[in-house]
Amino acid sequence: MIIQFGGTEISPATFFRKEKVGVLNWEYIFTARDEKEYRWYFRMYSSTLKVNDDAATVVAEYKVSSVGVVSKPKRPASLEIQPEFEYMVDEIMVTFIYLEKIRRSQVDPTQQL
Repeated sequence: MIIQFGGTEISPATFFRKEKVGVLNWEYIFTARDEKEYRWYFRMYSSTLKVNDDAATVVAEYKVSSVGVVSKPKRPASLEIQPEFEYMVDEIMVTFIYLEKIRRSQVDPTQQL
């Protein structure tokens, strides 16, 4: 599989670096056009993109929908991007959609090639 972005074709196997965290969790790291590294943290009910440095500033957060069981109010799924990172919304969306698709299919993105 190839990702087309910004007029170029990107191989997921070279674009993403993968690190195992715990038994079942993986985190995916990529370098954006601003030359900074970012890390997607995928958990059961949320995904978070952070700057991959000591500060680990939150860039974006995806929350799955809630069906409103007992005390929780019902809410639709959402991807919230912090205002200071709106300049890279294209990269956030492309990486999120690709990795979310992979996560849902339970397939390793580096094995897609």
